[in-house]
Amino acid sequence: MIWDEVAFQIIHFTSLAFWLLSSQEFFRAFEEKGPKTKKGVSHLKLVLKVGNRVGNTLLTKEKRLRKIS
Repeated sequence: MIWDEVAFQIIHFTSLAFWLLSSQEFFRAFEEKGPKTKKGVSHLKLVLKVGNRVGNTLLTKEKRLRKIS
């Protein structure tokens, strides 16, 4: 089915985009706030946690779509 492949591609590229955005945000926060300040460390942890959670959720959906199709 063509729509299954379209849905898979959308989820795949969305997960890649979230991963890229979270890694860019990570490095930006690292440069701006620095790893040694308490605020900088907590911000970095938050960015990584959210990026990983979104990426994992999208990859799980991607795997489910692969199994269905």
